[in-house]
Amino acid sequence: MMVGLLKKAGCTVDYISPHRFNDGYGLNMNRIREVINKKYAGLITLDCGISNINEINTLKEESPDTVVLIMDHHKCPDVLPNADAIINPQLADKTHPAYNLCSAALVDYVFRTTPSLQIDPTPYIDLAAIGLIADVMPLTNLNRWYVKKGLEAIQTQPRQTILELCISAKVNHKTITTQDIGFGIGPRLNAPGRLGDPKPVVELLLSSEENEIREKIQTIEQLNNKRRS
Repeated sequence: MMVGLLKKAGCTVDYISPHRFNDGYGLNMNRIREVINKKYAGLITLDCGISNINEINTLKEESPDTVVLIMDHHKCPDVLPNADAIINPQLADKTHPAYNLCSAALVDYVFRTTPSLQIDPTPYIDLAAIGLIADVMPLTNLNRWYVKKGLEAIQTQPRQTILELCISAKVNHKTITTQDIGFGIGPRLNAPGRLGDPKPVVELLLSSEENEIREKIQTIEQLNNKRRS
């Protein structure tokens, strides 16, 4: 989502998909060194970063001009990282409508509630819904709205990647439900990361050519079968 939205805004974008076993679940010093060496103008962390105080300190000390934005929905520590900006619904009051958003839906929320950016996240609302369901977030209030709109998008105008995933999972996209995503689509998207490397899923979601999409889904299907065995 973020890669697509930033490209739509005219940004030059690179991404790092952390390897579960080599990188762990968040930032690490090796990845920070990579950011420093490549002289990136900015770093946006997604679904991680809120507890990486030492790593962010190192980045800001050695590359002070690199702008750091942390977008995470996990519990915040007492001391926050030295980022230029932090977006985490856990910092808000529990009554805030975004309090229970997962990171995918949080990306949508930021663009949707910041009209000055002039970037419409609606084409990605299906991914926000899938993220909420796969992350087992409470489907109430704003989350319920995201899931309703996301399911409607899949049922009526599915992106090619999700349509092919539905075919692979033997799910009828026209009648897709939260259960279909929770037990069919979600596990397939999570399988590569569970086994170590989530990059095949990122590449799939960034693909637009039909044959390439089908090839990548075949790879993901094999990884999902391996995960289940």
